[in-house]
Amino acid sequence: MDGGSFISQKEAERTSLEEAFKRFIPEYIEKNLAHPKNEIVRAHGIMKYPFAKKSLVAIRGNDIAKLIQEREAQGRSPHTIARDIALISRLYEVARANWGMEGLVNPTKNVIKPKLPQGRTRRLMPGEEKKLLDASSKAFQRILRFALESAMRREEIASLTWQQVDMERCTLFLPKTKNGEARTVPLSPAALAILKEIPGLRANATTSGYSAIPSAALRVSCGKTAPRRASKIYAFTIFAMRPYPGYLKTPIWMSWKSE
Repeated sequence: MDGGSFISQKEAERTSLEEAFKRFIPEYIEKNLAHPKNEIVRAHGIMKYPFAKKSLVAIRGNDIAKLIQEREAQGRSPHTIARDIALISRLYEVARANWGMEGLVNPTKNVIKPKLPQGRTRRLMPGEEKKLLDASSKAFQRILRFALESAMRREEIASLTWQQVDMERCTLFLPKTKNGEARTVPLSPAALAILKEIPGLRANATTSGYSAIPSAALRVSCGKTAPRRASKIYAFTIFAMRPYPGYLKTPIWMSWKSE
């Protein structure tokens, strides 16, 4: 009952979590997320658990708590588990808002989530940039230098095309970022110079449509080869670059993990 009106649960009762995810992926994830691939993989992973065979109505907080325990036992990080729970929660909210399941109770709301560690604070120290560049291939050196100059995320660099670059205005347009919003990135003289080094640059660089940074080199090299050859710098992956008043012209934030 809601305000004296009966809200049918029939649709939610005959829809399993697995079936809901199969609808949720094309209707929400693929249409609304800037980089849907990871969340699609996450959804398929959740669908493999036995509780995903239950109807949306039948799933309770204890099912979510068991999922958390299983993921912890598998060695998944608190951040990964939190993203799993957030995806399930978003599915329930979409089902309530868009699928005619207004009376559906979101089972993730009152579950105790894993405690998240403090945010990343590790930054490159003097001399470490040179070590990384010296240990990198020529192609990956370009990627690292461009990341430092542009403050762009890994996926933003990997998916970059010449259509997004405006050499005359010294800007780069990102139509959809991680938070779903578009933004324009100002390009420094050094960032522009890096782009001009790339083979195949044409006069109409904003319309050629070719990939500006080789994504394969970025994805393969981003966490393993260079850092392991660079003295005292381990498990390096580009996470996100943020302006920070301190070291170098364009200071950065990166993801680090000690071995």
